[in-house]
Amino acid sequence: MRLKFTFGFILIMCLSISAFTQGIDDLEAQLPTAAGTERVDILNKLSSLYINKDYDKGGGYAEDAFELSEDLDYKSGILKSAYFLGIYNRDNRKYSRAVKYTETGISIARSLKDKNAELRGYEILKTIHMVARNPKRLEEAEKAYNQLQVQIKAATVTEELQDLQEEYETKEEALRDFESEIREIQDELDLTIEEKLLKEKEFAILKQQKTEVELLAERLENKTIRDSLSIIQKESELLQAKDELRQKQFIITLSLIGLIAAGFISFILVLYYRLKRKTAEEKVRTQRQLLMQEKLATLGQLTAGIAHEIKNPLNFVNNFAKVSADLSEELEETIEENKPKFEAGDYEMMLEVIGDLKENSVAISQNGQRADRIVQSMMDHARGESGKRQKVDVNHLLQENFNLSYQGFKGLSQGFYVELVEDLQSSLPKLEVIPQDFSRVLLNIFNNAHYALKEKKQQLGDAFTPQIKIKTEAKGGKVTIRIRDNGPGIPEDIKGQIFHPFFTTKPTGQGNTGLGLSISHDIIVQVHEGELEVNTKPGEFTEFVIRLPIKH
Repeated sequence: MRLKFTFGFILIMCLSISAFTQGIDDLEAQLPTAAGTERVDILNKLSSLYINKDYDKGGGYAEDAFELSEDLDYKSGILKSAYFLGIYNRDNRKYSRAVKYTETGISIARSLKDKNAELRGYEILKTIHMVARNPKRLEEAEKAYNQLQVQIKAATVTEELQDLQEEYETKEEALRDFESEIREIQDELDLTIEEKLLKEKEFAILKQQKTEVELLAERLENKTIRDSLSIIQKESELLQAKDELRQKQFIITLSLIGLIAAGFISFILVLYYRLKRKTAEEKVRTQRQLLMQEKLATLGQLTAGIAHEIKNPLNFVNNFAKVSADLSEELEETIEENKPKFEAGDYEMMLEVIGDLKENSVAISQNGQRADRIVQSMMDHARGESGKRQKVDVNHLLQENFNLSYQGFKGLSQGFYVELVEDLQSSLPKLEVIPQDFSRVLLNIFNNAHYALKEKKQQLGDAFTPQIKIKTEAKGGKVTIRIRDNGPGIPEDIKGQIFHPFFTTKPTGQGNTGLGLSISHDIIVQVHEGELEVNTKPGEFTEFVIRLPIKH
């Protein structure tokens, strides 16, 4: 039984939907051929049918109906489409358009003297002002709505009274006619008692009907009075509700003011703490810059001291190398002058020894001059004034610092060899840097790479070929420098600490104090506003990446 009921309900629903769809389809089929007021009526019917199916499409039909009705001055069409567009724009939160359309409909209803349609317009207008939260306009609409409602009820009561009065007058006239007829009959004929009684009975019925009409009129009058009292009571309740609404609005306003004040205070507090944090960050940044300057000053003093200490004995080496070369030439001339005095074979042997002495002196002089240039570079670094920027060729600076670091390690480790692979962009723009500081960064990175390659070479022997790759490229307003070695790499657990001050992985007595990469990071990031990062894979490679902005 329940299954049959369910099936029947579904069947009815399907038939209803089918009929609804068929109605829309029929109207839309008639629309292309329809014209004038007939087309307006079809458009208004379609707009009402599309309310629950496609609200926006219904709105489109209503707009077409409104425009065509205005062209035709078809007031009934304007009235229907205007009310629908008022509701449609209200639901889409276009309140000014909704009010405009609804007031147009009310004006048309007033011109047509259709008070029920006018009352419907004020009812729509009330909902628009209520949704739009416009209490003043809502009060005006409610007042107009109540006045019109009283007028309609009063007109209805007046019409009912008129109908009753006409009915009463009709029956009273019929009664008078009947009384006159009775009098005429009584005058003309001698009615029998039975007929007279019958007429009297009919007369009594007419009198009773008259009494009923009078009672009905009295009840109608009482009903009018009660309706008026009910309207007055409703208006009183409405005023009371308005007072409550004003109180609630006052409370809401106070709450909003409190929320705004709390938000403003929160905003001030956030600004205060941001300013405080910014001040703290600037303080830390200043402290870091002072620390870096102190580090650089200390390093410069140390470098200058070492360079001066090396410079003195180096001067003796260079000077005595030159003196030895001069003495070798004088000795060669003396032997040449006394050639006859030497026995066979001694002359050639002495010339050969003198030749070796001259070559050794030349070699000592060349290497001494090279060492002198290195010491001079160290002194230049120590004397270099930080803060003076110059435009430099990054590719040339890379090659120069690699050679400086490599020759230093090669002199300390006999047989040490590193293969250099270059991938340098030839059209690289010159960078504005502090050359002394930037060279310190490159030397630190190359020294660390050479140290790592030397350690790995000692572990693997001839099976390993040390290699350093340097690459430069300009991209995205920055110059990127990559220095990559195929050494042992950096373990992940210490990778995040390599830029910390005094952190080092070198055994005691080897390398420096752990400030090299820390100073390098400060020079690149803080002084040159660039980036310094490290990429590594333990056992395979370590790569330092420097990015510096191109400033024009």
